Amino acid sequence: MNVAAAAVLIHLIAGPWPGDTLSASDGEPSFKVKTLEENALDNPDIEQRQEDSFSEITAEELSSAAEFVPEGLPASLGERFASFIYDAVILIIIGLGFVVAAELSMSRETGPLPTLDTLIDLSVPYFLVFFSLTFGYFTLFHFLAGQTPGKMLTGLRVETSGGESLTFSQAFLRSVGGLLQLLPLGLGYLQLLFSSEGRGWNDRLADTQVVKVVSNNNLPHS
Repeated sequence: MNVAAAAVLIHLIAGPWPGDTLSASDGEPSFKVKTLEENALDNPDIEQRQEDSFSEITAEELSSAAEFVPEGLPASLGERFASFIYDAVILIIIGLGFVVAAELSMSRETGPLPTLDTLIDLSVPYFLVFFSLTFGYFTLFHFLAGQTPGKMLTGLRVETSGGESLTFSQAFLRSVGGLLQLLPLGLGYLQLLFSSEGRGWNDRLADTQVVKVVSNNNLPHS
């Protein structure tokens, strides 16, 4: 059944719409069905009511959809550990690249990799470079994106306790807190096991939290 036939059938059951006209042929009445455009021209209020109804429905649908958006859930210990492993691998690759570049720049005959004696002699400079690289890596990524590459791969994000992006001072304090957790042989990370919010010393110092990233693709559609 096409649209025109359906419209005629509805008219026969419910009666004519406002603006429809009746005509007589062979003593039997017949309907002249007007299109929506014709009805809108004859009755300007119809189009306005349709637009108002559409706006109301749209607002209701948006409000209903907003109820399904979950807040960021605290990241599990396993997810945080996985993101740390990814970041550690990236930092090791970058660090090895720096060492190889340094060895090549010094034109050593031993090749691109340093010998044990070279590592001992340059242990302090290399340590300072790796320390600065690691500290800057976490601080800048958390400040600029809220995510390191490792957190991007595991779907995690660092944000304030209020759900906002970190300021530079918060990102810096969080990196300092990470160092404090390492000082007692890494025992500071045990705080994560006993915190219902999943917040360690670094998160408490900077007033931050690590949450799961909610993707719009995972939200239910109406």
